[in-house]
Amino acid sequence: MSLRIAIISWGSLIWDPDSKFDRMHRGWVEDGPVLKIEFSQVDPAGDGGLTLVIDPKHGAACRTYYALSRRHRPETALHDLSRREGVPNKAIGFVSLLTLRSRGHDPASVKEIALWAAKHRIDVALWTDCPSNFARRCHRPFSVSAAITHLQGLSAQAKVEIAEYLWRAPPTVDTPLRRALQGPPWFAPLKRRPDRASKGR
Repeated sequence: MSLRIAIISWGSLIWDPDSKFDRMHRGWVEDGPVLKIEFSQVDPAGDGGLTLVIDPKHGAACRTYYALSRRHRPETALHDLSRREGVPNKAIGFVSLLTLRSRGHDPASVKEIALWAAKHRIDVALWTDCPSNFARRCHRPFSVSAAITHLQGLSAQAKVEIAEYLWRAPPTVDTPLRRALQGPPWFAPLKRRPDRASKGR
């Protein structure tokens, strides 16, 4: 019997195509666990843009998406996700209802994912488990006003990138920062780009 391995996402995995990764999972379903997320990670490999992460302190409760992996082994599906996101394997969170093992930086989110997995008959759930790094990178606590100040200091090209990332985030992603950034003129619909490296989860 094949395992049901779910990949949970709330960001660009859903809308930014990657042919190699996308072949390894089924379609995205708007019925993932409700998790506290916010645009509170300064992209460690990018141009200073903010990406979505699980943030139990500043995040808003948002419905996520999930897709079933076509892989038969959880470790292979985990490697698929780590490669797609450009992070080490240890940055991928997981809940296994088979082994009763789990990994994740926020215990409340891990518990919520485990309950969701049991309800949906998921054997193993995987997600990108990067925490907020805003305070460390920007030397101030995260807040909507602090995030806007940070974004205003980015280059024009970086603003285009973050505009696309926020605009294309799924409609279920309703966070204080996203609502605050709907007005500025650079937040307008942008044409889809070809396959490229992930900018978030």
